[in-house]
Amino acid sequence: MVSACGSGETDPRADVGADEDETRVELIFVESESDSLAGDPEPVAGAVLAPPAPTADDEVGGDDMLSYDADGKYTVQIGTFKNATRASARVRELESLGYPAYAVAHPSGDQVRVRIGYFPDRDKANKFGQRFSRDHGGKFWIDRRASEEVASR
Repeated sequence: MVSACGSGETDPRADVGADEDETRVELIFVESESDSLAGDPEPVAGAVLAPPAPTADDEVGGDDMLSYDADGKYTVQIGTFKNATRASARVRELESLGYPAYAVAHPSGDQVRVRIGYFPDRDKANKFGQRFSRDHGGKFWIDRRASEEVASR
């Protein structure tokens, strides 16, 4: 707070509820966000924000995020392997966890992609990918089902 005294100015102590005879001032220094007194800080332009905390739906299963569509147009890629045997092992591991996982060869023939899905739209695929990444780590990639059909020709 910046103030100046002069004719027509009020005593700044009155603005903060201090008695005129009281000269004590209390300063609070906040050194980290966890000590913040103001609640959630305003986002800074260009800052990377942490993902939102899980909701109750996430904690109890979030079945709406795990709905697959056999005719869906999108898939979520969760890994690429140079070794087809390793890719097959990862698919079996994911299937044992209940995911509809599968492997598809990269068009170059040098790699095997491990994917989960299908999803009716990009948004549902992205939500699934985020949840999968949160629960199992790693990165994910969303691709159109049509690109698999082109790659297999």
